Amino acid sequence: RKPRPPRHHAAVVTPKRSHRHLRTVSAPADFFLWRRRLFRLGLVCCTGVMACVIPDFSIVMAFIGAFPCNLLAFLLPTLFHATLFWGSMGPLGKAGDLLLLFGGCSAVVICTWASFFGGAKHGAH
Repeated sequence: RKPRPPRHHAAVVTPKRSHRHLRTVSAPADFFLWRRRLFRLGLVCCTGVMACVIPDFSIVMAFIGAFPCNLLAFLLPTLFHATLFWGSMGPLGKAGDLLLLFGGCSAVVICTWASFFGGAKHGAH
C-alpha cells in the first residue's frame, strides 16, 4: 500500500456550549502549503509597496537592521543564559554576562541612534 500524505488538523469552532465545541477537521497538507506561499507573497508585495511609497526607505531598512539584529545577537542570548544559569555561575561568569548585557544595550542604543540620525545626514547630501 502506498503511504498517505500527512494531514494537518485545524480547529473549527461550532456554536455549541459544551466541551465539544472544538472539533478537528482534516485538511490536506497542500492547503497549508498554499496558505504559507500566499502569506509570503503578501509580505513581499507589502515590502515592495512600502519601498515605493516611503521617500527614504534606507532609513527604515537601517532601523530594521540596527534594532532587531543587535537585540537577537547580543541581548536575548545573554538574557536567556543569565536566566537559566545565574545560580550556578561563578563571579567571573556573572561578570561576563553583565558585560555582554551592557555591551548589547550600548550597541542597540548606538546603532538605533545612528540609523535614525546618521541616515538623515546621508539623505540630505
